[in-house]
Amino acid sequence: MYYFHSEVYKESYGIEPIPIITGLPPLLRFKSAFRGSKLATSIYFWENGNFETNPPLLNRYIGVCISVCKDLNGDYLLIKTGSKKIADKLSNIFSIDHNFVMNVLRISEDSDFVFQKVIGGKKRTEIRKGYRFKPTIKLGREDLINDFYDVFAITQTELGTPVHSKKYILSILRSDSTAKILVLYLDKKPVSGALTFIYGKALFHPLAGTINHFKKTGINSVLYWEMIKYGIKMKCTHFNMGRSIKGSGNAVFKRRWGGEERQLYFCYYLHRKNQIPRYGSAIMKKLTRIWSCFPITITKNFGQYFIKRIP
Repeated sequence: MYYFHSEVYKESYGIEPIPIITGLPPLLRFKSAFRGSKLATSIYFWENGNFETNPPLLNRYIGVCISVCKDLNGDYLLIKTGSKKIADKLSNIFSIDHNFVMNVLRISEDSDFVFQKVIGGKKRTEIRKGYRFKPTIKLGREDLINDFYDVFAITQTELGTPVHSKKYILSILRSDSTAKILVLYLDKKPVSGALTFIYGKALFHPLAGTINHFKKTGINSVLYWEMIKYGIKMKCTHFNMGRSIKGSGNAVFKRRWGGEERQLYFCYYLHRKNQIPRYGSAIMKKLTRIWSCFPITITKNFGQYFIKRIP
């Protein structure tokens, strides 16, 4: 799991993982468009190994990471973790960003129990509404890549977010046999979809989206319920619904499913920069609005140029 996204980024964007300590997360170096670079742990560094019970190992790991950041003259080093103990340990020399949360839904019971006892009444109503539109539901892998990518590119552009390359998604499918693509169709048109994979007893969905025009049908709720049912079928005990900015519409949507919202800690060692990135800043909001206005053909072709520069 530690190396899952680092190897995918290497194959998709040419970002070479930097080994730190054998068996522990490598660093990824994201080069800026003009000058400078940022170093970060691989995307899913929520499983923290033996760090909490082995402080010397944590100290050694962080020490090597900081040395690498200095040697490469990076703007900053970003350590992502879901552990408050680790964040507290780093707070003496790291600036801690508390703006991100992760939602985890328990799905260890059967689907009837989860639907009736875990998911709230309003969300159940939305799911039933979505099924009344009689969506066609397909689960596959490479056979669904084109339909899924069309949906994903549109939804990311609508959000004002750069789009990953299709090669990135194919790389995930090739590197992880548990990875699946789920696509929902209305009148034979792909309108909603997700990429999932299983790690341990948890189901993850790193990429997902529903085209805005079709959200009023409730199809987005059907998408998430279909993922939950799939996770239950595969004997998963939890559905990791991913990270969100605290208080955002995305965070509220996930919270309404009845899961547990957990704090995430983005720990920044500032080397060449004097403050942590502000994702909700006025300039970021303006750039997001501008990007959402671009044609899909442009965002598909140029999104990867920006993605490979964002930790």
